Amino acid sequence: MTRDFSKAHIVNSVSEEYVILHNTPCECGGQFQMLQQSLIEHAGKMYDILHCICAKCKKEMDLLFDINSFFGKEFEF
Repeated sequence: MTRDFSKAHIVNSVSEEYVILHNTPCECGGQFQMLQQSLIEHAGKMYDILHCICAKCKKEMDLLFDINSFFGKEFEF
């Protein structure tokens, strides 16, 4: 599978990834559910991939996220 990293969603937290997943309906009108989350490196940058499946029609898709704004950084409370 060829991935277009220029189209990755730029996020500032993992919770933003799940908001985008929740707000991305399938063409059939069903809701995508995450099957697997993967971390990959491409061209010196880090990305999360959420591999998802539609609960209604079973179509699978990947959502790609640029996580460089927070990956590897310490959290402040």
